[in-house]
Amino acid sequence: MSMKYIIEKHIPKAYMVASNLNFIIKFYKCFEKCIYNNVNACMSVTEPDKSPYWMYSVDDKDQMVPLLDTEEEFTYRQEMPKIYVLNGAIYIAKISYLLKKKSFVSEDTIAFIMPPERSIDIDSEVDFKLAEILIKNNIPKLAKD
Repeated sequence: MSMKYIIEKHIPKAYMVASNLNFIIKFYKCFEKCIYNNVNACMSVTEPDKSPYWMYSVDDKDQMVPLLDTEEEFTYRQEMPKIYVLNGAIYIAKISYLLKKKSFVSEDTIAFIMPPERSIDIDSEVDFKLAEILIKNNIPKLAKD
C-alpha cells in the first residue's frame, strides 16, 4: 500500500493531524504505525535529559519532596526505568476518537519514539543557538531513523 494511497484515503476522512515541525518522513512513519497497529492515536516522544526519579518539589519550608513516590532508589541513571516525554512534534488521532476523548493522550495512545536530536524545543535564545549549531553541523541527519 503506497503512502499516497494511505494519505488520500485516511487523513481527509478520519484523522486530525497537528505537527509543529516539518518532519515529513517521521510523520509518515508515525502515521503508518497508526494504520498498521489499528490504533486511535499516536504521539511522538523522546527520552528526557533529566529523570523524574531524581526530581523534587520544594515545600514552603524549603524541604525537598520527591516528585515520584517510589520505594526504589537509583544510584545510577542506567538503573532507572526507561521513560519518555512528549516532544510536541507529531500528534495523530482519529477525529471521532479526538472528539470523544477531547485529548490525544489516553490508555489507547501509542508512542512514536524520536531521537533527542530531532526533538529540540526552542523556548529560549540558548535553545535557538543550540538548534542552530545542530543544523549547521548536520546533527539531525546523523540521528538514526
